[in-house]
Amino acid sequence: MSEPEIVVVRDQAGAAAEAAERVAAALAESVDARGRADWATTGGSTPVGIYRRLTDTPLRDAIPWPAVHVWWGDDRYVPRDHPSSNVKPLEDVLLTSAGGHRGVPLPAANLHPFRTTEAIGRAAGAAWSAAALADELRAAGLPQSDGWPVFDLILLGIGPDGHLLSVFPGSSALDSTELALAI
Repeated sequence: MSEPEIVVVRDQAGAAAEAAERVAAALAESVDARGRADWATTGGSTPVGIYRRLTDTPLRDAIPWPAVHVWWGDDRYVPRDHPSSNVKPLEDVLLTSAGGHRGVPLPAANLHPFRTTEAIGRAAGAAWSAAALADELRAAGLPQSDGWPVFDLILLGIGPDGHLLSVFPGSSALDSTELALAI
């Protein structure tokens, strides 16, 4: 593991460009090293500019998309097509042609969101959705460290109120040992 690096950029567009370059490099290196890449992404506004840049050449073509698996660190308990869904920005920006951008060839089977739409349809609840994702993580065969799955790349955003992955400072969720939980 390398030492942390602080990169200062001029603006939001520069941050998205820098992050997209790093995401593309990490995904391509992971696929080269082990035949697949597992990327945990985030919700909110953080990834949208990054997703958009990843649809541009040469980044779009530098990533072996069929070998990339995308997981979500968190989501709201809403249907996948709801404006508040954390899955919707990836589907709308990275996978769909929009604004002159061509979507990337990421197979639907390689998307691993919380199964909120199914949980809502079955009236199963948010805890069921979290448990289903935990089961999927266990079955995915990801490398492990101390019982936790190891991702090749994790993209996180911190909300203006200090929340990270839907967990707010002081939450009891910070002490949880579950792979996924309803908050």
